[in-house]
Amino acid sequence: MTEQEFQDYWRYVHAINYAVPIPQVRKYKIDCKMDIPSTYQPLAYAGLAEIWLNNEKEQAESILTPEYLEGAKKDEKKWAAAWQTLVLDTSSTLLHELTAQSKDLPEYKVLVLLKRKENTKLDQFRQHIQTSNAELAAHAPGLIRNLCCFVRDRYYADGSEPFFDYVGHFSAESLLGLKDMMASSYWQETMHADFLTIADPWIHACMTVRSEWVIGPEARV
Repeated sequence: MTEQEFQDYWRYVHAINYAVPIPQVRKYKIDCKMDIPSTYQPLAYAGLAEIWLNNEKEQAESILTPEYLEGAKKDEKKWAAAWQTLVLDTSSTLLHELTAQSKDLPEYKVLVLLKRKENTKLDQFRQHIQTSNAELAAHAPGLIRNLCCFVRDRYYADGSEPFFDYVGHFSAESLLGLKDMMASSYWQETMHADFLTIADPWIHACMTVRSEWVIGPEARV
């Protein structure tokens, strides 16, 4: 498959026929990677799925349903390289929003994935993102939304460490707006410098995406 074929199958076949029927899935969004020259350290993935569930109990139940076992899981072999899939179970907080999301309009955003610096405490890292970085982001030219996603605490149990600690979603009103925001000196210098005050420079990646709701933005009951 080409990358475009992969994205089309995911959006128009797998998501609709196999992901949507899983009863525990409350919201579902597909982020398809776009190539923008100013993307810093682009992540070598074709996209990212955003999946909302009510709680960990329903998350565990979802992968035991016939809709998942006989549907989504079997279909994944037709189009997805499961051995290269990265799963990050996160809790999300909306830090900044100027425009409410619409089901009918795509969202253009840059995803920033960070791992905290060695010897930096997790609480310190999270506090920096939620205060200092969020305050800077609110002044980024063209930014309309900032969603903060931290990997859940259970992934740190018994001294374990997830590959990333955080995924930041920074959205603009259009593709041109996203390009302008990312090419601005404020993003390239001020925001980038702030990321690197708290993050490991070797585990720091970005992905620019076109994001579309499959279920949402209101949660399915």
